[in-house]
Amino acid sequence: MKDIDLYKDYNGSRKANVILSENIQVTDGVLDIDISKTKDNGKISGIVMYKSSSIPYSGFIKRINSGGGALQLGEETWQADEYYSGGRTYLNDSKEITNSDNDELFYTERYGEFSYDIPVPTADIYTVELHFAEIHWGNEGNRIFNVEVENGQYTLENLDLVHELGASHRSEVYIGKDISVTDGVLNVNFSKVKDNPKVSGIVVYKQSTDGARILSMDTKPKAELEDEATKLPETLGKEVKLYPNPTNDKVRVEFVADEPGHWEFVLVNALGNTTQLGQLNLEKGAYHLDFDLSQYSFGAGTYYLQIRNNKGLLKTKRVIVF
Repeated sequence: MKDIDLYKDYNGSRKANVILSENIQVTDGVLDIDISKTKDNGKISGIVMYKSSSIPYSGFIKRINSGGGALQLGEETWQADEYYSGGRTYLNDSKEITNSDNDELFYTERYGEFSYDIPVPTADIYTVELHFAEIHWGNEGNRIFNVEVENGQYTLENLDLVHELGASHRSEVYIGKDISVTDGVLNVNFSKVKDNPKVSGIVVYKQSTDGARILSMDTKPKAELEDEATKLPETLGKEVKLYPNPTNDKVRVEFVADEPGHWEFVLVNALGNTTQLGQLNLEKGAYHLDFDLSQYSFGAGTYYLQIRNNKGLLKTKRVIVF
């Protein structure tokens, strides 16, 4: 990464951001990070490092390099652009893409009035990722467009990439979840407000349909659980354990509910996007819950598990997925 200007790149001061670098090979047992100045002093607030998995994603997933050819980006295989109707292609590789190590994906795009009809194997629930970077215009207000996925189940309205992301040549991924497809084809439509819509890449993957995605749940007898819950401290959720951590497939959560009611388990990524792992009606007591993360397309990175009851957030635990 060169010539980083935090204020400019993130559109102001006191705005946190995480830059993820993947597929770093270490051969001598030491990972080196050098920070040097261009003007004033280099800086950093935190560093997280974890081992990448060599296990590929095992479920249905389709990655489309919009406007470009087939790509191999680390362990991710992106197929050449297809399933589209209308639009044209554009290439601009004159400038580095920020907020991504996969510059090649964002150097091409499909633009104009166009749509995608992406075949999926079964009528089911899917997640759609839309990958964007403004590589043509340099100022906000020049390109504004709308996106509609599967008859409005997920929409982006009046999207101005330079305005939203703070600069051109900066990547971002917008995620639409819980998209129900009943006819075997997932539709994505792009329409203009000003100038031409565009997209750099589209990812579609199947979600689990087994409700809470819970593998197992162990509890003690109800009377014993209630007695145990009465001994809890007032600060709810201090004794939350999560393992294995880091993980790449399954994770066990141990926690104590101090009152009966509705509980939610939500995983949040660094961009604030949420994935609901489960919703349960629980009695007082201690619980062991096993969640299967392999049914989602979580990329490697740092996530936060939020355990909520009907009174709000209970506890946040950091989870590293590799």
